[in-house]
Amino acid sequence: MSSSPAPAPTPEPPRLSLPDSEPAWALTRDDVLLQLEHEPTFVIISAGDPTRPFGRVPAFTLYRDGTVLFTRDSEQRRGLFRYSVFEWAARDHIEHVRALGVARMRSYLDECNPAPHRPVCAADASITILRTRLPDGSLHEVRNYNGFAARLAAQLHAVYDRIARLAAPRTGVDLYLPHAATLFVRRIAAPSDLDDAELARARPWPLDADWLSRTAASGAQVIEIPQIRAIIAATGTNTPHNQLFVLGEAFVRVSMVPWLPGHDHRAALDRRDMPR
Repeated sequence: MSSSPAPAPTPEPPRLSLPDSEPAWALTRDDVLLQLEHEPTFVIISAGDPTRPFGRVPAFTLYRDGTVLFTRDSEQRRGLFRYSVFEWAARDHIEHVRALGVARMRSYLDECNPAPHRPVCAADASITILRTRLPDGSLHEVRNYNGFAARLAAQLHAVYDRIARLAAPRTGVDLYLPHAATLFVRRIAAPSDLDDAELARARPWPLDADWLSRTAASGAQVIEIPQIRAIIAATGTNTPHNQLFVLGEAFVRVSMVPWLPGHDHRAALDRRDMPR
């Protein structure tokens, strides 16, 4: 009688070198020059809530001092990463975007592209949010469903293209250590529903047992640097998504969302279960 092969052992997360502190922590929202964020309109997720600001992180942010934060989601590297350009380069990028007429761009939330001859419609797409610092210091925000635009579409996509290039550096990239993050935890009601491959990928719960109990009871908690370091060490990323953890006989799904410099979502997290 043949026996089924034993599940593969849980792979070890990559070893990471994190700084003791991040210079970017001193940045504020007023330092943002250019930012791109995706707000989902439909989502099915086990642990998390990307429809809320505390449940997602912008895909790209350029700051006036040249700091760049961007997300990457590939088989090789997943997370929120940081690199730097010169301040004069940051100014050149924002001047280029302004010259494309971003101040004249307006939000467009229709589900169909307004092309006169061949309109294209989308379902359950995300809203693309573009934020640009204008010369008067204000932060201009444009919200476009699926990236559609009623006017200045070519210029808008030229901005997207520049951001895509800036979010694909070849060297000098480090995993960002956030000052705080949202930790989402959901208990697995019936671990017997998990197959052997999933069970083999479960990692030991890296925090105190109290953290698991509190966060599973509330669904989400704010965590700070010591807990963030432990999650990163256990998963190899600062944006684990539906990672399976085990503590004793309890299995949980876990996601972590880092906060950008100058952001504090505590009040929004406290209000999330209040009647609207």
